[in-house]
Amino acid sequence: MSNSSVYLSASNFPIKLVKHIQEGRLYDKIRPLHLQYYPTNRCNLRCKYCSCDNRDKNLEMLLSEAIEMINYFQRLGTKAITLSGGGDPLMWGCLEPFLVECKRLGIEIGIVSAYYKHESYSKMLNNYITWSRMSITDKHVDVEQIIKFMPDVDVGFSYVVRNPDIEYLDSIIELSEKSDNVTHIRFTHDIMDNSEWGYMGYFEDRYKENTKCLFQPRSEYNRGMHTCYISKLKPLVDAKGDVYPCCGVQYAQEDNDARDLSPEFKMCNWIDFHNSDFFNGSSCSRCYYNHYNELLNIINKKNIKHLNFL
Repeated sequence: MSNSSVYLSASNFPIKLVKHIQEGRLYDKIRPLHLQYYPTNRCNLRCKYCSCDNRDKNLEMLLSEAIEMINYFQRLGTKAITLSGGGDPLMWGCLEPFLVECKRLGIEIGIVSAYYKHESYSKMLNNYITWSRMSITDKHVDVEQIIKFMPDVDVGFSYVVRNPDIEYLDSIIELSEKSDNVTHIRFTHDIMDNSEWGYMGYFEDRYKENTKCLFQPRSEYNRGMHTCYISKLKPLVDAKGDVYPCCGVQYAQEDNDARDLSPEFKMCNWIDFHNSDFFNGSSCSRCYYNHYNELLNIINKKNIKHLNFL
């Protein structure tokens, strides 16, 4: 089993979904096992490759609503939550009490961040989260601090492919090789601008022998399926409380200049999720989760002829 299937979802075979099916967690209906959550739109950076750059940057969810929301999804079957953005979840002033509530509910936590906090914050995260993936593209992250003060967290790093600073990347990769809690370094395309996609081949060739280096190109995708099953398996809740089918809707159109969650992809408010239908994914020009949808489509077929002729 490849590390890509363990640590990356988009454009990878859904091996973890297979395991859930095997162990009977989806035996009667699809549940929101993994919630994607954008608690705040605030961020202290302006990355040129940000796919949410045109969002309302002052918007964030109140703690009272966030607590109510996560209890609601836990009752529906949520086992894990990834806090991302949107903005940077570490900018959300309600983060620690929310993590406390998730832990009380037995919900595992992941965080995707540009990470800029100090030592005490790293130690706080170490008490609550299962994994993190921090952006190292713009060199504002203290990689050594993260590794040192989050020893119990599976730490990943993400680099958006561009004209490379090889000395910088080599130093991080060398450090990761010495650190047991670093699981991977992801190299991915700038999904909003293909002008530097050609550098991916260079990185793949240079770091192909390093087992912690994973490559996630975004040049190949499919049109969305009519019945988007993952919209009920791993939905996204934004800072307003609205639900979207996945964390990729801001670049689901070929013309992706919106750089925000488009209203046409909104499914419902979170309080109505249990009454919502599967999203109609045929409106998505770019889908990176077809492997998930194809597998879920198969297990939802009620009658398959010649079933035993494997």
